[in-house]
Amino acid sequence: MNVRTFFRGALVAVVSATILPFATAGTVVYDFAGTCTFGCTGTMSAILTLQNYNPGDALTENEVVSLVYASSDLSATISSLEPGQSFTSSMPVTTGGSVFVVQGTYPGYIFGTGTAGGWSISFLHDTKDSAGPKDVGSGGTWTLQSSGVPEPSAFLLGLAGIAVAGVACGLGRKG
Repeated sequence: MNVRTFFRGALVAVVSATILPFATAGTVVYDFAGTCTFGCTGTMSAILTLQNYNPGDALTENEVVSLVYASSDLSATISSLEPGQSFTSSMPVTTGGSVFVVQGTYPGYIFGTGTAGGWSISFLHDTKDSAGPKDVGSGGTWTLQSSGVPEPSAFLLGLAGIAVAGVACGLGRKG
């Protein structure tokens, strides 16, 4: 193998490792925290995991991977959704309120939030019967924790890596 072939292979490897991770949409994670006013005490938290979602866009139920809820009296995970029963306006780009409802398959939990920070979680036995709210609260806020969309500085770092590889290839040709 000559030097030129080696540098071309190295350039392809560097470009692939730099660009390909940005070409695929990743996992987006939101945290929700609120104050309990009924059914639980203190604060509650929920972690919403989404796939192939752009923060700020309208959310479809196909993008919901799971919602994990925890309060002083209840822990619940919603990972399989009842078709056509989950909706949202959109999730915030960084932090804020959102009209959001995610409903698990029957029997299961339904979790909802409003733009003013109100929230509740209930257990549904079937399509006609609800056991009523388990926990209710206020002061809730969604916060983006991680996003599949890279920061601008990551793009600059990737471009710098490509430039270094290009210079290395150019030096290999001259030498």
